[in-house]
Amino acid sequence: MSGITPPWYASVMTRSGTAALERCGEWVGAAITLPSYVTGEGAPFRPTAMMWVEVETGWVLGTELVRPDEVLARAAGLFHLATREPAMGRSRIPSRLRVADPTFAAALRGSIRDVEIVVAPTPEIDEVVASMREHFAGKRRDDEDRDEELTHIGPDMSAEDVGAMFAAAATLYRSAPWNALPSDMFVRLECAGLGPDPGAICVVGQMGESYGFSLFRTVADAEVFTAAVEANQPGEQLRLPQHVMFNFDNRREVPTWAVEEIAKYRWEVAGPDAYPRAVMIDPDMVARGLTRDETRTVTEIMIAVAELVTAKRQELIRLEEVMEDGDVDSVRQVVHRAEVKTAWGETAIGMVAPLWVYRTRPEADDLLDAFERSPGGKQYAADAEMLCEHVETTFDVPFEAMTPDEMRALLLDVLPRQLSVEATECSEIVEALRALLAFCATRLSSAHSAACLSILTPALATKFERAMRDENKFGPAKTIIMAGIRAGFDLSSEEGVEAYLQQVVKRGPPTTKKKKAPAKKKSTPKAAKTKPARKRR
Repeated sequence: MSGITPPWYASVMTRSGTAALERCGEWVGAAITLPSYVTGEGAPFRPTAMMWVEVETGWVLGTELVRPDEVLARAAGLFHLATREPAMGRSRIPSRLRVADPTFAAALRGSIRDVEIVVAPTPEIDEVVASMREHFAGKRRDDEDRDEELTHIGPDMSAEDVGAMFAAAATLYRSAPWNALPSDMFVRLECAGLGPDPGAICVVGQMGESYGFSLFRTVADAEVFTAAVEANQPGEQLRLPQHVMFNFDNRREVPTWAVEEIAKYRWEVAGPDAYPRAVMIDPDMVARGLTRDETRTVTEIMIAVAELVTAKRQELIRLEEVMEDGDVDSVRQVVHRAEVKTAWGETAIGMVAPLWVYRTRPEADDLLDAFERSPGGKQYAADAEMLCEHVETTFDVPFEAMTPDEMRALLLDVLPRQLSVEATECSEIVEALRALLAFCATRLSSAHSAACLSILTPALATKFERAMRDENKFGPAKTIIMAGIRAGFDLSSEEGVEAYLQQVVKRGPPTTKKKKAPAKKKSTPKAAKTKPARKRR
C-alpha cells in the first residue's frame, strides 16, 4: 500500500493557493481509518490514511496508506516525507502542526523538534473525509456494476467453505427458528469459535419478514447492542459493537453476480426467499465479508441452532407465553448441547435460552421474588434487596449487569459510605451477595454476574469489612445514624427514630458509644436510614 495516491483528494488539491515558502504557516495532520477493508493480507483490516493538510491553501500535501498498527511508528517519517516531497508546490516545512489525537501528537514530538505541535480540533480534515466517503460510496456502486469482480469466496476461502455455509443456512431456514424463539430473546452460546467467553445470538423474523439473526462474540456485546438500539434517537448515528448480521434475502433482491455464482457452484438454497447473506458489522456500521474462520463459526452455530429448535420446539414456544406474563420464576431455561460435524471437523456447542441481557431482564421485583423462592434464597432476601437497590441507584444498571469493577466500588466505597450497619454484619452481606450472583449467573445466564462471582474472594471480603470499619469513609448521613445506633437507640422502630431525632435537635448527635440495639435493618442508599420490610416497588 505504500506510496499509493488515492483519487479522492484530487479535487481538493486543485484549489488555488499562495506561493509556498521554505518555512510556511500551519498544517493539520490526521490518521483516518478508511471505510473499506483490505483482504488477502492475513486478517482483514481497514487501512489508515495518514494525511497532512496545509491550512492556508487547503491542499492535501501528503497522504499515505498504512496498516493501523503502523500509524504511530511511521507518523514522523511520513511527515518528513510530505515536507520534502509535497504533492503541491516546493519543499517546505510548517511552523506549526495541529493534530486532534494526543497519542498521535506524542509520537510526532519524539522525532520532530523544529515544529510547534499542538493538540486541538482539526475541522479542516472534515472536507477531506467527506470526499473520501463519497469516493468509497461511488466505488461500491461501481463494484456492483462490475459483477464479474465480485464473489462470495473470500481470499482465504474455497467454494466448498461457502457451500458448507449455504447448506447450514438452508437447514436453519427450514427449521424456522423465528416461529419457536420469542422476539428479542437472546440465546447464550458456548463454542470454541467464539472464544473463551459465552456469546449470544438473537433470531429475528417473528413478524413474518426480515428473517435472520445477529451474532455477538460475547454476552457483554449483546448487552451493549441492546442498550444502544433502545437509546438511539432518530437521525443519530448508531455505535454498535462488532457483530455478524445474517439475513435471508428474496431472489429479486440478490445481485445478478451472486445468483450466477450460486448456480455455478450449486450451493444449496432453501427457497426463493432464503438466499443467505452474512456480513461483519463494525461499530461505525462499515461492513465486510466473513473470513474463513468466521464462516466456519457461523456455519457451526446455524447447525446447532437448527438442532435446538427441532429438539426443543415446544419448550421454546412455551417460553414466550411465560415471558409475556412477566413471571421470571415460571421460566424454565431450555438447555441443549449440540455435537456439530462439518468438513472442518467436530465441535460441541452449548446453548441456553433465555439469556437475559440489559433492558430485556425481568423487573427487579420479579428477580428478587424468584431469588427468594430459590433454594436458600429466603434467608438472604433483605440483603439481596438492599444490594440490588444500591447497584441500580449508584450505577444505573440492573444487578445482573454489574461489572467486576462496579462490584469492587460497591464493596469498598459505596456501602462503606452509605450503609448504616456495623462491620460485624459484613460476612452476612458477602454471603448474600455471593448467593445472588450465583443465582443470576446460572438462572439468568449473566456473564457479568459470573465474572463478579469469580473475584468475590476472601481477600476482597476482608477489604470490605476493613472499609466498613473505616469511619473516614462514612458519609454525613451514615455518621449521624451510626452515632445513634452506638448510643443505644433502636433505629429499626419509629419510636427509636423519633427519640433519637429529638436528642439530635436538642443536643446534637451523641458521641458516647453504648451497646448497640439488638435489631437493626440495612439502610437505603439515598437516606442512609433504617429500611422497612421488603415490599414491591
